[in-house]
Amino acid sequence: MKAIITITEFGLDMIVPIFLCSMLGRWLDGKFGTSWIFIVMFFIGAAAGASNVYRMAKRIMKDTKSVRNRDLATGPIEPTGTLDETDYKRMIDMEDASYSEESDDEE
Repeated sequence: MKAIITITEFGLDMIVPIFLCSMLGRWLDGKFGTSWIFIVMFFIGAAAGASNVYRMAKRIMKDTKSVRNRDLATGPIEPTGTLDETDYKRMIDMEDASYSEESDDEE
């Protein structure tokens, strides 16, 4: 469901500025009796929409990267059974203790 919302948000971020700028350009063309303002405003709207989509994609990538880094920092998760936070901390402490014992043996 989150993917559908994200895709919809991308579409709206692109379509709304194009539509609004195009309608403003059409109105200005009618007001001044020209035919070129619509085209200029369409491209301004497209640039604004592209900018919106770029900022949104950048934000999503930043959020995804921070989640990925956080997951990598916590280490491997036990594949079977369920662990609560205290079990997981004990497991990490045991791994740290085993690493320090191995380094003491090597010296």
